[in-house]
Amino acid sequence: MALEQTIWQKAIREQIFKDNQFLTKALNWDEYVAAGTKTVVIPQSGTASAVTRNRTVFPATSQERADGELSYEMTDYTTAPRRVRELEKIQLSYPK
Repeated sequence: MALEQTIWQKAIREQIFKDNQFLTKALNWDEYVAAGTKTVVIPQSGTASAVTRNRTVFPATSQERADGELSYEMTDYTTAPRRVRELEKIQLSYPK
């Protein structure tokens, strides 16, 4: 009998997101992991331009914006495998 993924995934998702509202805003960047990426670089624009109401001096003086970047290294985490005995009995112990 195959593992019923839908039932297990739903139970895991409900427990992970139960009290962690910040996780609902997390982004999924699986494409970087699948591509074998080691470093992710996100361009960061500098501070926003100042807003002047009813400007009286023209032309306005320009200012230089300092752009930067946010980067992080990809880290690989693994867990030790576990063996679950009599899996069919566990899966059939609740109503479907």
